[in-house]
Amino acid sequence: MLKYFFLSLLLFGCNKDMLDIEDKSNGGVWYEPKSRSSWHIDSSYSPTSKNVELYVVELFLTNPESRVEKIGSDETKVICKMSAGAYDVEIERNFQIEDHPYPEIAVGKIRDDNRTYWVDINSDEVQIIMRERIKIASNIGCDGVLFTEVSSWKDDTGFEITEDDQISYNRFLSGKAHENNVFAGFSDVEDQIYSHTLFADLIFSNNCYQDENCIKYEDFSKIGAVLNLEYVPDGTNIDLNQICLYSKAYGIETRIFDGTQILNPMEECSE
Repeated sequence: MLKYFFLSLLLFGCNKDMLDIEDKSNGGVWYEPKSRSSWHIDSSYSPTSKNVELYVVELFLTNPESRVEKIGSDETKVICKMSAGAYDVEIERNFQIEDHPYPEIAVGKIRDDNRTYWVDINSDEVQIIMRERIKIASNIGCDGVLFTEVSSWKDDTGFEITEDDQISYNRFLSGKAHENNVFAGFSDVEDQIYSHTLFADLIFSNNCYQDENCIKYEDFSKIGAVLNLEYVPDGTNIDLNQICLYSKAYGIETRIFDGTQILNPMEECSE
């Protein structure tokens, strides 16, 4: 109940647009990540066990069933990361996720990585695909889903996507996650953070220290977990301890990678 007390304080006097606080109600079915939860992230094909509260892995990798079962302790909650706004050609081809591909009309412009394409989040077909992927996550034992590429309203996607469209879509994703008894996390939604307090269970940030926007997550950290991944290449003149102290001041749990690839060794912020 304390969680919803804080939530009401955050929203008092704010425009609630088309959202309803009932999005965050929980009958005790899905796990609710707590603020300042310890965590780890691994996008390799063979994540190693680590004694943390939250463990983030890629949803679509080889033999996901055994991966989810063997990660961490009995108390570790596994978060399966999946793109909800982009189409990754390599993943779709290698893992044969669906029997049918995204419809051509719902595939937009190619992104800077020359491998992924934006998809039309207003498309019924795209939403059907997302519904099925959330079911996959639930069926293989994921405790939560981390949705990425969920700020396409700010990008040149090839589609007309408004801020309200994005909120409606992200709320849809959260609702489907909860229907399947998994919690919903969203990546890099700092510009819509107040709306997400109504339906998100977890927020994930990339480089909030270097982008100087950690403060935007402070209010959400009072009602849920905020995780930040800071990319610090070897030789970069950045005080790692300063990053940790700065992020913790805003209720954010930060992990630091020493390179631009997620597989590089990780430096953890000390307590």
